[in-house]
Amino acid sequence: MSQVEARYHETEGAGASAVRLVVLLYDQMVRDLNRAQQAIEQKDIEGRTAAINHAVWVLGYLHGKLNMSAGGQVARDLDGFYNRLRRMLLDAQVKVSPEILGQVITDILIVREAWLEVENTETGTTRVSAASTDSISASPSTSRTDWMG
Repeated sequence: MSQVEARYHETEGAGASAVRLVVLLYDQMVRDLNRAQQAIEQKDIEGRTAAINHAVWVLGYLHGKLNMSAGGQVARDLDGFYNRLRRMLLDAQVKVSPEILGQVITDILIVREAWLEVENTETGTTRVSAASTDSISASPSTSRTDWMG
């Protein structure tokens, strides 16, 4: 990512709602995993490892922000989801599997879509992201952000 792109993403995140930040972090994981897939195609072990490691770091950040006591079922569901993604990313790294990475990307985009719907409901606007041009439908479990600490 160029310095200009990094600055844009930094600025976009400044002052954003908790839900918006989650959407932006999901977008970052998708970008990381797309880079990892490209690195696999190019047989770039270092690039693949760096991209997957960054996605794991972002995932760990999201996971660490869950508020299990106040977040109820949403937090428990996200906890399970994040644990599953972490296992899949480890498996993708060990097996050097672009297919597993593709499944992780798909799963992230489905859950991201749910958070995007929550954000749209909260703000009364409609946002889309450059992370995916696919129309993936998912319904959010809640419009509250109790799941985060």
